[in-house]
Amino acid sequence: MTIWYVPSVGLEFQPAYTVKAHRGPITQLVKTWRHMITIGDDGTVKLFDMLTFVRIRTIDVMSMCLERNLFVAPNIHRRLKSASVYENYSTGGYLAVGTSYGDVVMLPLGTTV
Repeated sequence: MTIWYVPSVGLEFQPAYTVKAHRGPITQLVKTWRHMITIGDDGTVKLFDMLTFVRIRTIDVMSMCLERNLFVAPNIHRRLKSASVYENYSTGGYLAVGTSYGDVVMLPLGTTV
């Protein structure tokens, strides 16, 4: 994942910061008031601080769902494809993550995220 400086004139973009976020493609990027959240084909959700771009948290969604037996057909390979954030400043809100098989996983964000 690369953050770019936006030029005031022209199209001469320069990279400001680069970090290896996932072991494969990033399929969705969403943000909260304080964090950037990426989901990837590697089955993980990663939260980055918006100001420093330091990784705050990694959630292995696919492993978590398989361990808790949450998938109807666990033998079918899935990839994380979409995400949406619901922010609530008192409870922290939720992150909804959709898979390529049509599953939707709701993850609580907590008030510190």
